[in-house]
Amino acid sequence: MKKESVNLELLKREMEKLLEVQPKLTDNGLYFIPTGYKITIKPEKMLSDEILKQFSLCREWLSKVDKIETFNTNQGSYSYKHMVEGCFRRYVCNGAFIAAAISLGIPIQRCRLNNPSVYLKISQESVNEMIKYTNYDRNVID
Repeated sequence: MKKESVNLELLKREMEKLLEVQPKLTDNGLYFIPTGYKITIKPEKMLSDEILKQFSLCREWLSKVDKIETFNTNQGSYSYKHMVEGCFRRYVCNGAFIAAAISLGIPIQRCRLNNPSVYLKISQESVNEMIKYTNYDRNVID
């Protein structure tokens, strides 16, 4: 995928609105408390320049897949975020991927109760098409 210039201020405003609707979104994904752990949500981390750049890459990748009416339970957001990394040869966090899906109007559903990942209503066929671009020898999809 071609990398486009990123307007961080615009992305920051969009992320702020998104966090108002989904305040439990963290860089790890949807917030949950594993048994025996104490976790503090730090929403400002989702507003960092680095995560905003990741958010932009995830939006670009997701804009290439087809939306469907039912949740695709073949893979969750954590698997998809690895595909984005393969396309752009750059780390992206699960939270940035989930934020991108929400911002594009793609419905999400938590994979399991104590899991930060989500399922999306996206076509497995179009995901399979995108998989061919996850080769780390390539950094551009036309």
